[in-house]
Parts: sequence; structure tokens; C-alpha cells
Amino acid sequence: MFGLFNKNNNESNVSFSSEWLPQIQENQQRFFDFLDKIEIRMQELTEAAIPELTEMRNSTEESFKMDFHRMKSGIDGQLENIRKKVYDVHDDKILDVYHEIKHNYSPKDKDRDVLDAFRNDCRSRYNLFEEKYQAARNAVDATDYEDYEIAYQKVLDEYAAIKDKFHCKQCGSPISIEKIFFINVHLNCSACQTQNTFEPSTQARMLQHFAQDLAHQRASDLYEKYEKESQKERFYYHEMHPLKLSLNFEKDSKIKAETEAKIADLEAKRQESIKNTPLFKIDYLQKKFAEWKKITPDLADHLETRLQNELTSIYNN
Repeated sequence: MFGLFNKNNNESNVSFSSEWLPQIQENQQRFFDFLDKIEIRMQELTEAAIPELTEMRNSTEESFKMDFHRMKSGIDGQLENIRKKVYDVHDDKILDVYHEIKHNYSPKDKDRDVLDAFRNDCRSRYNLFEEKYQAARNAVDATDYEDYEIAYQKVLDEYAAIKDKFHCKQCGSPISIEKIFFINVHLNCSACQTQNTFEPSTQARMLQHFAQDLAHQRASDLYEKYEKESQKERFYYHEMHPLKLSLNFEKDSKIKAETEAKIADLEAKRQESIKNTPLFKIDYLQKKFAEWKKITPDLADHLETRLQNELTSIYNN
């Protein structure tokens, strides 16, 4: 790849670290400099976009909301392109070089330590970029957030204001509104038995539409726990993949045994994540549906059926 391996094979007893060491040092420094610059670009992109996105998202005008989604989609695309570029550079300039040197030179002892340090230092720096990337994505995603507790409190306040102010259209006697309704209901007057139609406000009608989102927000701690656990399986898989590939070329029995031990440890962690992920999802769903029932108690039976269907699906997979 970089012309590191044109040495005559007859010189196999010579230490080759002097030949590839300058190359990996240069690659590492360039990789670090590249990440420093691209992280600045990523920060500038998000810092410029977030105030504008927030203003658009909070606007009551539909045209601004449409502009928000277009702009956010564009920012998401730019961030994803940045991430892909970093992934490609890390794969090409770090991992490919590492495996090329390792397989062609079979470095041992101190040379192997130097080569592994190169890979590990670059991986740590790459992981730091990933953390910053996730923070940037989370900050952008946060602009598309609506606190449904606020909307729900408005419904509660409205209910408190009207629950004792509804009167019979026939005799004028007060009719108490015993709970929050989000559809038209017929209420009998206890004084004259006339049936009266109560029409909830548009705000109250919206309750059934955002109740699930509010319940999700109330269970967001368990959802985040579930999401993090679900991502671990792929993380451990990707950690194992290059190790498994390296075994195809490894001749040193000690190094091979160490690599196999690392793979076994990662696989055990992956299996643990596979086991935990559905359990964490169940915890999230149970809390979410419990909150959902509190918000719309009239739908409790229907929601319980939905919950059991989702749980059954998890158990059967």
C-alpha cells in the first residue's frame, strides 16, 4: 500500500522496524491532525445550526416547521458524511497498514509492541471522535424535542377550569365533568334527565394523539438503557472481526492463544448483551404502558392488549 514491503525476502533476519516505524508515526500524526480539523468543522456546523433549528422548531408557522425538517435532514446528512469519511480514513490509513505490516513482517517482541501501540492509540483517538460525533448528533436531535408534559399540563389546567362550569341546556343545572374526555360524550342531567352533548376542546382532543409520546418521555431513562445495551452487540462484533481475521495469518502460538482469549471474552460480552437487550426493552415497555394508562385511563384495556402483544413478540424471538 505504501511501498513498505519491497524488501528482498532473503534479508528476513534483519529487524524491519526502522523501515515501517517512520511510516506509522507519520500516519498516526496525520490521522490525529485530520481528526482535530474535522472535529472543529463538526463543532462549527452544529453550533451554527442549533440556534436556527431551535427557532424554527418553536415557531407556530407551518412553513417554518417544514424548513426545520429540511434543514435538520441536511445537517444530519453532513454529520453522517463526516463520520463516514473518518471511518474510511481510519480503515485505510490505520487498520489496513497495521495488518499489512503485521502479516508481511510478522514483527515480534518490541516491534510488535510498537505496532500494537500504533493501532491502539489510533483506535482510542477514533473512539474519542465517535463520542464527539454522538454528542453532536444528540444536540441536533434535541432541537426536534417537544416537552409533552407542558401540553399535558395545559389539558389539565383547562379541565380544572371547565369541569364545574358545564350546564344542562334544558334546565340550566350544573353537570360535573368527571374526567378528561377527548371525544364527544353524552351526559345526562341529574335534575331533568335531559341528555347533553359535551364537546371537548381541540387541545383536549389532542391528548390521545400525544399520550404515547408523553408516556415514552416518562420512560426515557429505561429506553436509553435499552438502546445502549442493544448497541453493544454490534460493538463487540466489530471488535472481534479483525481479531478473527488476524488468526488466519498468525503463526506464533502464544500470540494466537492471547488473541483467541480476547475473542472469547468479547463473545461472552456480546452474548450477555444479546441476553440483556430484550429484558431491558421489556422494562421500558412496561413502564411506558403503565404511564400511558395513567394519561388515558379509558384506554387501559386496549393498551394492556397492545402491551401483551408486544411482549409476546419479544418472547417469541
